[in-house]
Amino acid sequence: MLIGLSALPVPAARPTTLTAAERQRLKKATYGHKTPHQTRIRSQIVLMATRGRPNARIAVEVGVHVDTVRTWRGRFADGGLP
Repeated sequence: MLIGLSALPVPAARPTTLTAAERQRLKKATYGHKTPHQTRIRSQIVLMATRGRPNARIAVEVGVHVDTVRTWRGRFADGGLP
Protein backbone atom coordinates (compact mmCIF):
# COMPACT_ATOMS: atom_id res chain seq x y z
CA MET A 1 0.00 0.00 0.00
CA LEU A 2 1.36 3.42 -0.93
CA ILE A 3 1.18 6.32 1.47
CA GLY A 4 0.46 9.72 -0.02
CA LEU A 5 2.76 12.62 0.66
CA SER A 6 -0.06 14.49 2.36
CA ALA A 7 -0.06 11.87 5.14
CA LEU A 8 3.44 12.84 6.24
CA PRO A 9 3.83 15.59 8.84
CA VAL A 10 5.75 18.60 7.57
CA PRO A 11 7.59 20.67 10.16
CA ALA A 12 7.06 24.41 10.01
CA ALA A 13 9.88 26.53 8.62
CA ARG A 14 12.07 28.09 11.27
CA PRO A 15 11.62 31.87 11.55
CA THR A 16 14.81 33.83 10.88
CA THR A 17 15.75 37.48 11.22
CA LEU A 18 18.86 39.43 10.25
CA THR A 19 20.57 42.52 11.53
CA ALA A 20 21.71 45.07 8.96
CA ALA A 21 25.33 43.95 9.40
CA GLU A 22 24.42 40.27 8.91
CA ARG A 23 22.38 41.09 5.79
CA GLN A 24 25.30 43.05 4.32
CA ARG A 25 27.73 40.22 5.08
CA LEU A 26 25.45 37.62 3.47
CA LYS A 27 24.89 39.74 0.37
CA LYS A 28 28.62 40.18 0.00
CA ALA A 29 29.10 36.41 0.28
CA THR A 30 26.28 35.73 -2.18
CA TYR A 31 27.55 38.05 -4.89
CA GLY A 32 31.32 37.95 -4.23
CA HIS A 33 33.41 36.63 -7.09
CA LYS A 34 35.87 34.85 -4.80
CA THR A 35 33.26 33.28 -2.51
CA PRO A 36 33.37 29.45 -2.46
CA HIS A 37 30.32 27.82 -4.07
CA GLN A 38 29.05 26.20 -0.84
CA THR A 39 29.22 29.48 1.04
CA ARG A 40 27.38 31.26 -1.78
CA ILE A 41 24.55 28.68 -1.73
CA ARG A 42 24.24 28.84 2.07
CA SER A 43 24.11 32.64 1.98
CA GLN A 44 21.38 32.57 -0.66
CA ILE A 45 19.34 30.15 1.45
CA VAL A 46 19.53 32.34 4.56
CA LEU A 47 18.73 35.55 2.65
CA MET A 48 15.66 33.97 1.06
CA ALA A 49 14.57 32.46 4.38
CA THR A 50 14.62 35.86 6.07
CA ARG A 51 12.35 37.18 3.32
CA GLY A 52 9.74 34.65 4.47
CA ARG A 53 9.98 32.27 1.52
CA PRO A 54 8.99 28.64 2.17
CA ASN A 55 11.66 25.94 2.13
CA ALA A 56 10.31 24.26 -1.02
CA ARG A 57 10.43 27.50 -3.01
CA ILE A 58 13.97 28.27 -1.83
CA ALA A 59 15.07 24.76 -2.82
CA VAL A 60 13.72 25.19 -6.34
CA GLU A 61 15.20 28.66 -6.81
CA VAL A 62 18.64 27.75 -5.47
CA GLY A 63 18.71 24.28 -7.04
CA VAL A 64 19.21 22.19 -3.90
CA HIS A 65 17.16 19.60 -2.02
CA VAL A 66 14.57 20.86 0.45
CA ASP A 67 16.42 19.02 3.26
CA THR A 68 19.49 21.18 2.55
CA VAL A 69 17.37 24.31 2.90
CA ARG A 70 15.80 23.03 6.12
CA THR A 71 19.24 22.23 7.55
CA TRP A 72 20.81 25.61 6.82
CA ARG A 73 17.74 27.57 7.80
CA GLY A 74 17.72 25.74 11.14
CA ARG A 75 21.44 26.21 11.72
CA PHE A 76 21.15 29.93 11.13
CA ALA A 77 18.06 30.18 13.36
CA ASP A 78 19.95 28.37 16.15
CA GLY A 79 23.33 30.07 15.97
CA GLY A 80 23.29 33.00 13.58
CA LEU A 81 26.40 33.70 11.50
CA PRO A 82 29.62 32.05 12.65
